Amino acid sequence: MISAAAKQTLDAAAAEDKLEPGSVLFSSWGHDQTNINFYEIVRRTWRSAWIRPISDEQTHGPNMTGTSVPLVGPNGKYFYTGPVQLKRVSRRPGTDPYPGPYIQGEYGQLQPWDGNPKRFSTYG
Repeated sequence: MISAAAKQTLDAAAAEDKLEPGSVLFSSWGHDQTNINFYEIVRRTWRSAWIRPISDEQTHGPNMTGTSVPLVGPNGKYFYTGPVQLKRVSRRPGTDPYPGPYIQGEYGQLQPWDGNPKRFSTYG
């Protein structure tokens, strides 16, 4: 049985948690270039999240740079690029400059997408 104080702490943490089904996450990664990947959370429990990769729409700019947003079809749904993946939801300590839950992706931490286009760069 969980204590009332522990339950209150868990409830408060869950209320601040932005990783809920339907949320779009992104990852920005790369060495000689910056790549952007988008994902949608399709299911969530306290310690796990099921995510699905989303295709992106790119707008190219000067000097091998551009912006990227998740690609939405005419039916208002995302275009998925792969199967659902099970990921662990980890928690940073309260002393971390960016406290809260996060999901470790293939190339870095997945962050909630704020709705703004994300910048990418290409090489060669």
